[in-house]
Amino acid sequence: MLFLIYINDLHRSIKHSSTYHFADDTNLLTIAKKPKLLQFKLNADLKLLYKWLLANKISLNATKTELIIFRKPLMKIPILKVKINGTRIIPSPFIKYLGIYLDSYLDGSAHCALLRTKLQRATGMIAKTRHFIRDSKSQLLSIYHSIFASHMTYGCQVWGLCLNKYTKKIQTLQNRAVRLISFAYESPVHIHTVDLYKQQKLLKFCDLVTLKNLLFVHDYLNKSVPDCFDGYFILEKDLYHQNTRNAVNYKLFKPYRDSTNYGLKSFKLTTISSWNELCDAHPNCNFPTLSKSKFKNLVINHFLEGYTQDSLEFD
Repeated sequence: MLFLIYINDLHRSIKHSSTYHFADDTNLLTIAKKPKLLQFKLNADLKLLYKWLLANKISLNATKTELIIFRKPLMKIPILKVKINGTRIIPSPFIKYLGIYLDSYLDGSAHCALLRTKLQRATGMIAKTRHFIRDSKSQLLSIYHSIFASHMTYGCQVWGLCLNKYTKKIQTLQNRAVRLISFAYESPVHIHTVDLYKQQKLLKFCDLVTLKNLLFVHDYLNKSVPDCFDGYFILEKDLYHQNTRNAVNYKLFKPYRDSTNYGLKSFKLTTISSWNELCDAHPNCNFPTLSKSKFKNLVINHFLEGYTQDSLEFD
């Protein structure tokens, strides 16, 4: 607490960048349309940062300081000369931020690559331990959630919004884990993966991401989110005076975006689309009045009912 109070005024010394703190981890976010302008802003703020550190008698390990440039795919960036206290910082292909690996294109490739190693190790552990608790479905599910699903779902709303070649590999590993805890490999008859998900009452990875997004909207409508999200979503009933069906169903207003990767596939628009689709599927259900547990069960059952053998499968 004393340290947090001590560095609480650091942002006042920064001119061009936004400052973000988490314990002793400090991040600067600088936005510019031209690389040269980006270089100028970064160097100017790093000089101001170093002066603040000297004034407050805090040392900085420049060799552990990382730099990443977020950009669109195929966008070429010239070599930037960014220095702090005379030490040049070389851009990294990805960085770790609060347990999530962010790559230059924000497509989840770096996080998925490192996550695959963890999940492969987890499936190996499940394969070895499942025989000792074969008769206990609850213990099998407990192991699955603790050593596999916990890693798979951490931060998935950041890196797993879109189903791409990286997240498909995560889905394949989840299918393997579900087959292991269901002992489907030992069955003489091939059992479709979606049937196993139904039996275990588990959601596929992409639906788990959607579930978390829908729970976020439920918390938002019940005013259980941080103040920084005030006004993040707009109900259609707040835009139109007519008592339309969309207004009664608590549907959200979806703003227009002409960009696919950074608009339609963004967290906000993806979440709005998922919420409105759920409202259409259950027109007579008043979601905000439901408790969070009841709403969660409703969404899980909604997805499980939609699992058919025509669903996508990545074995």
